[in-house]
Amino acid sequence: MVSGHSHRSTVKKSKKPFKSRHASKGQVKARNQGKVEKTTTGPKKKLRGANKLERKNFADQLKEKKVLQALENRKLFQSASGVQKIVTIISLTDDISEEEIFQKLIDNDIVIEDNNNSEMMVENTVQDKAPFIKNLKISKFKSNFKFIIPDTSNFLSILDASRVSDFVIFGLSASNEVDTAKGEQIIRAIELQGISNVICVVPNIDNDLKDKQQKQVLASLTSYFTHFFPGEDKIFNLNNSSSLSKCIHTLCSVIPKGVTWLNNRGYVVAENIKFDDQELVIDGTVRGKGFHVNQTINIPNVGEFKVKLIEKLNKHTGEVTDVISEEIILENESIDELSPQDGGNDDEMYMDDDDMMSDYDDDDMVADDLEKKDTAAATILDPNDDDFDPEIEDVLKGKNQVSIANDNNDIEFNEDYDHNSQLDQFMEESRNPGSTEEFYLDPKESAVERLHKYKFSIKDITDQDEQPPKELQEAYGNLLNFRSFKRSTQRNLKIFNGKTQVTIGESVRLHLVAHNLVNSNTDHITSMLNNYQSQPVVVFGLLSHEEKKSLVHFSFKTWESYEDPVTSKDDIVVQYGSRREVIKPMYSVNSNNSNGNAHKYLKFSTPGNINIASAIVPAYFGRIPVLFFKPKQGNNSSGSNILSNLDLELIGSGSLESIDNSRSIVKRRLLVGQPFKIHKKVITIRYMFFKPEDISHYESVPLFTKSGSSGWIRESLGTHGYFKTSFNRKLSAQDYVYMALYKRVWPKGSTPYIAN
Repeated sequence: MVSGHSHRSTVKKSKKPFKSRHASKGQVKARNQGKVEKTTTGPKKKLRGANKLERKNFADQLKEKKVLQALENRKLFQSASGVQKIVTIISLTDDISEEEIFQKLIDNDIVIEDNNNSEMMVENTVQDKAPFIKNLKISKFKSNFKFIIPDTSNFLSILDASRVSDFVIFGLSASNEVDTAKGEQIIRAIELQGISNVICVVPNIDNDLKDKQQKQVLASLTSYFTHFFPGEDKIFNLNNSSSLSKCIHTLCSVIPKGVTWLNNRGYVVAENIKFDDQELVIDGTVRGKGFHVNQTINIPNVGEFKVKLIEKLNKHTGEVTDVISEEIILENESIDELSPQDGGNDDEMYMDDDDMMSDYDDDDMVADDLEKKDTAAATILDPNDDDFDPEIEDVLKGKNQVSIANDNNDIEFNEDYDHNSQLDQFMEESRNPGSTEEFYLDPKESAVERLHKYKFSIKDITDQDEQPPKELQEAYGNLLNFRSFKRSTQRNLKIFNGKTQVTIGESVRLHLVAHNLVNSNTDHITSMLNNYQSQPVVVFGLLSHEEKKSLVHFSFKTWESYEDPVTSKDDIVVQYGSRREVIKPMYSVNSNNSNGNAHKYLKFSTPGNINIASAIVPAYFGRIPVLFFKPKQGNNSSGSNILSNLDLELIGSGSLESIDNSRSIVKRRLLVGQPFKIHKKVITIRYMFFKPEDISHYESVPLFTKSGSSGWIRESLGTHGYFKTSFNRKLSAQDYVYMALYKRVWPKGSTPYIAN
C-alpha cells in the first residue's frame, strides 16, 4: 500500500443549477413593467491613449502655434499704420457720462484724426456730445484707436457698438449703484452676445477721501464687477494720474482676444459711405477672415448686398492700388457638397463625440416611450389652439366618487344618467396638477372627428412624410437643409477660407449691389447710412447659403430677472450673429430619446430649463450666441415688425443649435379614462369614449397608467363608450387609464427686424 494515497469518489456529483445568459422577453417585460431603457447600437471603437512623449510634443506644437499667432496679432495692431483697436465706452449709472470718461482717458499724447485726415491735439478740442465716433492715435505707444460713444438711450445701439469692439469700457459710479433693470441688463446682454476684452473705470472718486477710503470704494466695486466678469479684478480710478496711465497703457499693450463667431467671417466698420441708385460704396479696414467678390454681406437694419467690386487702398494716401472684380471659383462648393446625398461611409468620416446631430435606429424606436414618461412638460388646451372647442369647457367641472363593480361580468347601463355631472366629478379628481395635456371628450362629439389630425403613435409621424399645412407648404419646400449641420459648417468655413481675396488689416473700398433690402424706402436707408460718423455702420460677411431660409433651432433659457411667461407663437425678436428677426417660435423639450427625431411641444417655455425655440429664419453656420427680446407690455399692438429699440427688453439667451428640417415638434393629447370594473387584469374603462365607433377606431392604440402599467383594448361594451381592456397587472381603484395621441406642429416664418 502506497502511503499518502486517497481516492476521490466519482459517484456523488452535485448538479449545478441551469444558468441562462439572457432573460426571456416575458421576464424582461414583467421586471421593467413597461419601462423602456435607452440602448446604444453598433460597436464602440477603443481609442489608444497617447504616450507621454506624444502628449509633450503635441503641447509644444500648440504652444508654438499660439506664440506665432500672438506675434502676428501684435504686429497687426502695434505699428504706426496698425489696425485700429475699436473701443466702446458705456456708463452704467446716470450720474456719470460716457463723454466724461472719454475726456479723462485722452491726454496730450493722443492725436485726433478728423474726417479729412488732418491732425490736431486733443487739448484744443471741445467736448463732443454722444453719440459720436473718434479716430485717435497715441504716438508714445504707436497705437491707433476708434472710440465709439453710443446712444445709451438706445439699447440696441449699445449692443451693436459693443458687438464689434475690441475693448468695452464700463463706467461705474463711486456714489450710485447700478440699476438692475437697465445697467445689469446691458452687462448681461453684452456678455451673452460675445465680448472680447473688458475694462472697468471709476471717473468720480472724490480725491479728498483718504487712501484707505478710496481703496474700500474700489474694493466694493471690484467685488460687484467680478460677479459678471470673474477674470477682471482690476478697476481703474480715472481721478488718479497713476491709475489713469495704467488704464491707457492697458489699452495700448493688450492684444484683443476677439470673438470666435465674429472672427470666422469678415467685417468692416464703415469709415466712408456713398449710396446711389441701389449701389453702396463703403471704405474701411478689413477685420476677421476677409472678403471675396460676389460674396453676400449683411448690414443690420438695412439688408443684404452682393459684393460687386473690391478696391484695395493705400493706408496713407487712400489711393487705389489694386482692383478685384472676379471671384475665385473652387470645386465642391455647391449645396450638394455641403449636404451630400450619396450613401457610403461619408458621414462616418466626419462624425465625432462632439457632433450635435444624433443618429437614431428605427428598430430602437419605441412608439409608446413618451407614454410611459412623466407628463410634467406638455401641451395645454387653450382657446387659441386649432383643436379647441369652447363647449368642452362647460362640462369640465365638479367632483366624482369612483365606482368599482363586483366580479360579475354583466354591466348595467342607466339610460338616464347625467353625463355632465359624471364628467364634472371625474375630471376634477383625474386632472393631474403637474400636467396640462389631459383631454376630455364631450359626450355628444365624435373622437374620430374631433382628433382627426392626431396619429396613434410617434412612429406614425416620424416614419411617414408628414406634410405641413397648405399655407406653409411652399415655405417648407424651399428650406435649406443638411444631413450634418456640424460637418456642413466645417466644410463651408474651409471653402470660405480658400476664397478670401482681401484679409485682415487691409484698407478696402467695397462696391455693393442691393440684393434683399429689409425696407424698400430708400430715404430710410439713406438716413441710416448717413449717421456712420456718429453710430457705427458695420458690414458683416456671410458664408455661402446664409442668405437662404431654413428651419433653425435655438437653445433658449429665460433670463433670471424676467418673470412673465414666455408663450409659443408670441412675437419676439431674436438676435443671432449679425441678424435680427421677428419670429413666432415654437418651444419644445431639449431631449434625445428613442422616438426618432421627435420632441415634445411646449405651450410655455419652462423657467430655469433649457428648451429649444424653433423658427424659419435665414441660416447661420456655427454655434452662434443668441439673444431674445420681447416688446414691452402695451407696445406694438398693431402687430408690425417695426419696433422701437426702447420698447425691447431682454427675456432670454441661448445659442444656435442646429439647422434640421427633420426635427419634429410633437403635440400630445392624453385621453383619460376611469376604471369602472376590475377583475384581476381585465379592466372595464369608462369616460374615455362615448361612442362604440370611436372605440373601434382607436382599439390598436396602447393604454398606460401613471404607475407604469400597460394594456390594450379588447372589446367595446354597450353603446355608451364602455370597453374592456387587458393590462399587464392588476390596477388599483384610484388609478386612471390614459391613451396618448400625437400631432406634429410646424414653426412659422420670420420677418427682418426694422427699428424706428
